[in-house]
Amino acid sequence: KALAEKEMKMSYKEAEIFLGDIVQKLKDKLTSGEIIRISGRVKSPLRIEEKIKRYEQECRLEPITDILALRIVVKVVKDEKEACWNMLARLEQPEMQEILGRRIALDDYLSKPKTRETTFPHLKPLEYKMLQPIFEHKGIPVEVQIMTEEMEKSEKYGKWAHIDYELYQRGQRHPILSDYLPDIGIDLKENIRQVKLTIMSGDFSEHLGNEAYIRLER
Repeated sequence: KALAEKEMKMSYKEAEIFLGDIVQKLKDKLTSGEIIRISGRVKSPLRIEEKIKRYEQECRLEPITDILALRIVVKVVKDEKEACWNMLARLEQPEMQEILGRRIALDDYLSKPKTRETTFPHLKPLEYKMLQPIFEHKGIPVEVQIMTEEMEKSEKYGKWAHIDYELYQRGQRHPILSDYLPDIGIDLKENIRQVKLTIMSGDFSEHLGNEAYIRLER
């Protein structure tokens, strides 16, 4: 934790307050017609330390920019991509720069979706669509993920987004584990020993709480 806080240049408590203040101010400025929800997270000490080591091995000198991150789920009027670009333009307005600071980088995963390999060879890589700008507020980088609700479902549930997610809403299948563990079903308590290795494999780390999220939703 000490190494992580040294990288952040603040304590975890200070980071949560810093990020929570940004989230609240954005909620005060953005309307319900523009967004569905806003949430934030501080990357866990383990994840920060892993990234520091990887950067050292790769001789990368740039700072880690995703320690503090926001997720803005936008409402769609006509077009998903247009909704995301409109939100980015909104965040770059002078009144919003007082909250987020200036944009210093941008990853366009709408034009070229971000992919992540799974540890299961029979499954295709997962694809994520979003705009991912990096802002710098008071010298501290803040990653912002701008996406629609459908993009968020795909990011969370991969190839199960459209079919399994709807079934899950009706209580019929588990959206994350159903394809990996088809014989297990929804009640994981009765099958905990069977799923332990799968859960610890790393594919579900973002879904199962390896990072501390500040849930500050509308």
